[in-house]
Amino acid sequence: SDGVERIAYVPKGVLSKLVSFSSPSYTHKYFVDGQPFSGDAEVGVGNWKTLLVSGLGGGGKGYFILDVTNPTNFTTANAATIVKADTTDSTDADLGHIYSPAVVDDGRA
Repeated sequence: SDGVERIAYVPKGVLSKLVSFSSPSYTHKYFVDGQPFSGDAEVGVGNWKTLLVSGLGGGGKGYFILDVTNPTNFTTANAATIVKADTTDSTDADLGHIYSPAVVDDGRA
């Protein structure tokens, strides 16, 4: 509401690439240009969370999930509880570049 940044997240698979920003010969590279999506999800029985899900798009393979339920929890001390999954440094051959936003499944068959 006040425009103050509350959180910044760098996926694990991008960390080693950040050094290239300081190179005098740097040319544009994709890092995190996936389409983020946030929505409510039931995590366990009756435990609702607001999760942000995104891939790296052209920047790499894999995805990450952040718990953005309560922005007042966005502190360094709580960082480990905010990151729910990060597969961006995986060598899993089944994970590829993800360009599409997350698909919502309401769980009804």
